[in-house]
Amino acid sequence: MRVSTMGQFQQALNQMLRLQTETARTQLQVGSGQRHLSAADDPAAVAGATRLDTTLAGMAQFAENANLARQRLQMEESALNDVADVLQRLRELAVRGSNDTLADDDRAAVAAEVRSLQDQLLGLANSADGRGRYLFAGSADAAAPFAKTPGGGVTYFGDDLARQVPIDAARTVADGDTGSDVFLRVPAGNGTFSVAVQTANTGGGYLRNAQVADAAAYDGGDYTIGFSDGGYTVTDSAGATIASGSYTADQPISFRGLSLTFNGSPDDGDAFNLTASRSASLFSMAGDLAEALSTGTPDAARRTAMVGSLSDLDGALNHIQNLRTGVGVRLQALDRSDAAREGMALELEASLSDLRDVDIAEAATRLSIQSTALQAAQNAFVRVQGLSLFNFLR
Repeated sequence: MRVSTMGQFQQALNQMLRLQTETARTQLQVGSGQRHLSAADDPAAVAGATRLDTTLAGMAQFAENANLARQRLQMEESALNDVADVLQRLRELAVRGSNDTLADDDRAAVAAEVRSLQDQLLGLANSADGRGRYLFAGSADAAAPFAKTPGGGVTYFGDDLARQVPIDAARTVADGDTGSDVFLRVPAGNGTFSVAVQTANTGGGYLRNAQVADAAAYDGGDYTIGFSDGGYTVTDSAGATIASGSYTADQPISFRGLSLTFNGSPDDGDAFNLTASRSASLFSMAGDLAEALSTGTPDAARRTAMVGSLSDLDGALNHIQNLRTGVGVRLQALDRSDAAREGMALELEASLSDLRDVDIAEAATRLSIQSTALQAAQNAFVRVQGLSLFNFLR
């Protein structure tokens, strides 16, 4: 069998090219850390790795969403804590203002502080998150949600849509509470009913205490407690009498599961209105307290207003505490979601590594063997190319 010189050269060249290709491929694997350099190497593995990449990218976005939601909720929690501090101070001022020995100038000073705290509440209601967005504006959070009106009231420009942030494929979390839920829809009175003095009263009778004796017996109706001829009469919204008797100061008047205690001496025709609790704003609660403390408010009306303000502020504090609890629940949900997502991400990354990553130790060893083989082939080719009959005939 004859082997031509050209055939020998071609065979040697093909072997060196093959070894060079294998060595270069191994070098790319070691350099990139990836087992498959193209989809053609293992289509199934590359497709599986692509799917895992997509899943991990989605989980990274969920993690970012959760982080942003956590930051806003933590800011809201801080703002609500400040609101609670303001309400607690308002309550202290209401107790102080209830002191009958307080001079008019002192009471006016208390009223001035109440109005200052009302402005502080407005500032807290317009708290921002540091990114140009407002915490209590709902989804319309590009502008400040609250503003004073010319008449001294407060207008809400936000909406009632709490923004829902997806934190995993099946769950969303509200990243805040709307301003209407926090500052406007606050249960007034003791949470069940409120009592107000009629403006036409001329006597010294005032409300001392009001409470629910039997919640099941109260029908949620509105009532009027009128005084005349040393007695009292309770009528419903239709004018029907449902209770009556002799009036004695500091003795409870009971009807429909409610118990009210009055003090002082009401004049004939004086009356008090009892209404089922309705929503009020924190701003109006502060404004009503300041108005009751103003000079010129009759003592009886002021005393009744102080009882109402104390009930309002107690309910408002409970309302803010419930909101803070809700924020805490959502923060816990974010923590649990983070833990679950991190555990899942570790498992997916391990699976992705099995599909994609090269075994560096094995690849390095293979590269060394291939480099040695390539060098040997090159050396052999150099030796063989000099073996020619013409060289011996010279």
